[in-house]
Amino acid sequence: MVKNRFLKNSSFYLFSTIINSGLVFLLTPVMAYIISPEEMGKVAIFQSITVFLYSIVGLGSNSATVRYSYDVDDNKLGEYIGSSLIILLSSTIVVFAFICISSGYLSNWLGLDESWLYFSLFIASFNYFFLLLLGLYQRRENAKKYAFLQIGNGLINFILSIFLVYFLYQTGDGRIFGWVISIAATGFISIYILHKRYDVRFRAEANIGKRLFRYGVPLIPHELGTFLITWLAMIIVKEKLDLASVGIFLVSLQLSSVLGVVCDAANKAYVPWLFGKLKQESVDKVKIVKMTYIAMFGLILVSTISFVLSPITMPMFLPREYANVAEIFIVLVFGQAFGGMYLLVTNYIFFSKKTKVLPYITVLSGIVNFCLLYYLIDSFGLVGAAYAFTISRFVQFILTWIAACVSYPMPWSLKLLGADFGHKTN
Repeated sequence: MVKNRFLKNSSFYLFSTIINSGLVFLLTPVMAYIISPEEMGKVAIFQSITVFLYSIVGLGSNSATVRYSYDVDDNKLGEYIGSSLIILLSSTIVVFAFICISSGYLSNWLGLDESWLYFSLFIASFNYFFLLLLGLYQRRENAKKYAFLQIGNGLINFILSIFLVYFLYQTGDGRIFGWVISIAATGFISIYILHKRYDVRFRAEANIGKRLFRYGVPLIPHELGTFLITWLAMIIVKEKLDLASVGIFLVSLQLSSVLGVVCDAANKAYVPWLFGKLKQESVDKVKIVKMTYIAMFGLILVSTISFVLSPITMPMFLPREYANVAEIFIVLVFGQAFGGMYLLVTNYIFFSKKTKVLPYITVLSGIVNFCLLYYLIDSFGLVGAAYAFTISRFVQFILTWIAACVSYPMPWSLKLLGADFGHKTN
């Protein structure tokens, strides 16, 4: 019975994530036919700033609230949610004040209208409620509600973006307004559900605040590391090349990210099975390792097929202005494959609960990407940014694999080299 529930819930998570990923995949070529590479570049810079603000607004208190929902009843959880929202409001006010002071400089540096900076903060803040509710749904195993909320947000964003871009703006403004309206809608819905379901109470209790800070703040370096690996490239490409190049890179990244999103969804379905096996007194670790290697081989195979087919298929559904996308995509897709391999090995670190090393690995990988971007863009142009992304993803995967070997030994060698690292059974 429990096994069937796990499988059913996992299928909902997988389905909703794939649908959302499919919407992004369909939206990308549509936007490319309507929006110029320069306007797409502005959208990319906007997304980069929004992702950066995601990592600092709320100071990780939404993730902390979800974590502590395992330890308290629903009545007490309302106080935790209230305290987390106080942290969100306080951090948002600080960021808002910073934007007010430096909006002129930031606007000139990033090439964005000043209003877009405030829209970015708005999305980051309202996305907090959306992610908090999704996390609590997953915690309570409300997979249907999780899928409905996630797909609903994706559909609203998809439909509004196409309508606004095609009929009203024909610029990046339409894409941004579609995003703002969709996250506002799901944000207000999330606020209503949270208040109704958990009786949110705003009490400034020091103990709850300390717990949320203690768990949430250490997550910020990990989130910033993710920004450094994936989104910092947009800003550096703008500095070294131009906005049109940024737009081409964004389209390439979004198309390649379909593989990354599918890997993430599949991993969510795989983790309950894996943890269930590892908890058993006797577990066939060799079989699990073989399955992992098969999955890694599958990722490389998919990337290789994409490498061969994308130069043929990309020109069929992208306009001439985006002719360079295929060249960038075939490099990025290998980076997404390494990201999938990272997920496969990081599970053992989470199972062992020795996760303190992960933020250091992510930040180090982000720094590697930052350094490579400056060198490789000068040497190879726009494709150099793709090389930097893929290399940094590979570094993240290898370092995490090493950490996993230390945290929870597995027989990764399979005795092929005459050695056996780890044990077959517990």
